[in-house]
Amino acid sequence: MTHPLDSRIVWIPSRGPLWLTLVAVGLVLLVSGVGNGQPRTKTATPKSKPAVKSKSKPASKSKPKSKAKPASKAKAGDATESKKASADSEAESVDTAPKTAEEAAAEDARTIESIAVAMRAAGLHGYAVKISFDSGSVKLTGAIEDVGQKARVTEVVSGIDRVETVENRLKIEPRKIPYRVLVSLAVATDPLTTRRSIEALRRGVATVLERTIGETWEIRVEINDWLFPTSVSGLDRVVAERLQSRYAATSWDRVMLVTVNRTGARFDVAGRPFNRTTGSLEFPRQQVEYDRRGLSTGIGRMVRDMFGATVDITVGGAKEVEIEVRAGEYPVSDPDSAQLKPGDLLAPFLRYRNRKTRVVERIQPLTWTYLKVAEVKRATVRCEVATALRNPLQGGGRGVELMASGIDSVLSSTRLTLLPRGNLSRP
Repeated sequence: MTHPLDSRIVWIPSRGPLWLTLVAVGLVLLVSGVGNGQPRTKTATPKSKPAVKSKSKPASKSKPKSKAKPASKAKAGDATESKKASADSEAESVDTAPKTAEEAAAEDARTIESIAVAMRAAGLHGYAVKISFDSGSVKLTGAIEDVGQKARVTEVVSGIDRVETVENRLKIEPRKIPYRVLVSLAVATDPLTTRRSIEALRRGVATVLERTIGETWEIRVEINDWLFPTSVSGLDRVVAERLQSRYAATSWDRVMLVTVNRTGARFDVAGRPFNRTTGSLEFPRQQVEYDRRGLSTGIGRMVRDMFGATVDITVGGAKEVEIEVRAGEYPVSDPDSAQLKPGDLLAPFLRYRNRKTRVVERIQPLTWTYLKVAEVKRATVRCEVATALRNPLQGGGRGVELMASGIDSVLSSTRLTLLPRGNLSRP
């Protein structure tokens, strides 16, 4: 097969023009990239490819090669991330799988139990406290001692898992909250006073107090192993700051220190009360018991007499006030064990709380002022005011509580001696 250009060359008559024609045709073929004797369709394709490669080599080295490897790594990274995402989505789908009503109720019950345990561990006690939990929201109803305890309840419950909001509807009703009393019993050991007999004495004192006091107290009797010496001299050495630091992490309202020391057939019993509400440590008192069988009863009677009630002054006046007695709604088993009786004396004081945290910051006694019980009606008591001041019980303002505590009368009477200002030798 011949190219169409060959037939046109044969028919030229002159050699000079023929040579020039061939040169022109060769130049045209060289420029067009078509070789002589080859079809144009076959030769154009292999010659055009090298030309494209020679022009695009610098670009292929800088761009395509530099992008090829990161693209493969990116694809591998995307694949691993997609696998992880699919695994996480599968785990989330397993975790967020719908629960049955029984499983949801059991989980809510465990949350409520965790709340109750946390409140007991924090020393928070109330009356008829009910806890309800629904979809992260906690609702509390019942009664609590004071605003400080109520704020502490909200703080403790908010820290429990699965709890998002707390609706604290606890009412401030100290008349329904019993006292928490700790009796710390220190007994001097000797060959006739063994550990077994001390444990029997502890159980006997606890039984006597439970029968005589009743629901007004929540009592615990423990064996004291840190007081030395176990006598009235050891009680005299104790200071209020030491007891305050020792029992700061507990919820006891009263700590009764009692020592028992045997001398022959006689038992010397001494006691000293510590009031955590006021931070005061009263003077020690003593008594003697000669019958071992009545030792538990004698110690129980001493602990009862050392106790002083804590009251809130609800209605103040210059001559009379009305007070609310804590745990006053509970009847006592023994009439002699009543918290307040007509003629008893109380000492008023101011208790200052932090406005934000509701924590007690300080206590200020009201000097030259006493309250004398005139009439008792369960938790509400009417008192007469004996004071040298004009009107000390008018209230302290926001964040200040007006309260009073019973006076532990160690002696039956008080003797006063009046002296002139100038000459002290002439009474």
